[in-house]
Amino acid sequence: STQSRSSAASDVYKRQRLTDEAAVFQHRATRVTGDKDDEEELARLSLENEQLRRQLKDAQSRAAGARQAPEASSSSGNEAIRKELSELKTSNAALEAQLVKAKIEWGTADLDRENLQKLVKKLEDKAKHSDIRLHVMEAELVKTKQALGDIVNLVSESGSDRLAESVVSIVARI
Repeated sequence: STQSRSSAASDVYKRQRLTDEAAVFQHRATRVTGDKDDEEELARLSLENEQLRRQLKDAQSRAAGARQAPEASSSSGNEAIRKELSELKTSNAALEAQLVKAKIEWGTADLDRENLQKLVKKLEDKAKHSDIRLHVMEAELVKTKQALGDIVNLVSESGSDRLAESVVSIVARI
């Protein structure tokens, strides 16, 4: 009787811990915003979380039913309670394993999202750098064209028609 009460108290503690972990998991699930893959992962994990909650409620109702049964009944009654308690412990352990697995998957999804955000930031920085280089090259091209125009003007002012035609044909190819 004392051992079953101790075991029942242990089960209550484990169920409470499972409930708390499920609540944390639910909170983390509501925090996530992201692209379609994150939404699909969130939906899948939310469904899995809901299944875990239903299994936990089933286990809790079975435990409540076992606690309400009279303790002083026949030995077969005690045996039934022990069997139910054993089933609850097994179910609880399975639920804990599923919850741990879900937390690991959620953590992996968080890491993937962070890595993608870093990659996007890196690509944005690279695009900004390329845009700056493009503007510098455009300015240099304008200066080069101005200098070339000045050279063409000088050649045509020098009076050498043949040299002017050669420079104009070279400029036309550029």
